[in-house]
Amino acid sequence: MVTTAGTTSERLIKAMNVDKSMGMNVVSAKDHGEAFSILEGGRAVAFISDDVLLEGQKAKAKRPADWIVTGTPQSTEYYGFGMRPDDAPFKKAVDDALASYFKSGNAKKSYEKWFESPIAPRDFNIKLDKSDWLKKLIG
Repeated sequence: MVTTAGTTSERLIKAMNVDKSMGMNVVSAKDHGEAFSILEGGRAVAFISDDVLLEGQKAKAKRPADWIVTGTPQSTEYYGFGMRPDDAPFKKAVDDALASYFKSGNAKKSYEKWFESPIAPRDFNIKLDKSDWLKKLIG
């Protein structure tokens, strides 16, 4: 099993390995590209990571059709913005910009462009369907 060092996936798989006495050899690669190279080179039987990262690595593979992304998500994580706590005008500007972005339909268009369509210049297509949660959020 390979995963990327410092990620939630690494923490989860190592804990599961110990808790369930699975006896897996878990290799921690320096980055996602190295982890996929280890998998692609046959030095691991699986790569555990976020679906979007796995789909991105698959899209860049020598033979993408040789790989599948499968399984049950091990965690759900939300992304956020970090900002100074004492800058209410800046927070309002960010909140207003995000609200406008979602209401305008641009969030859906961006998702379709980057995750459901070929990406130039090499025409990688991640083909990552929207989760039910995301469908409710952006349509």
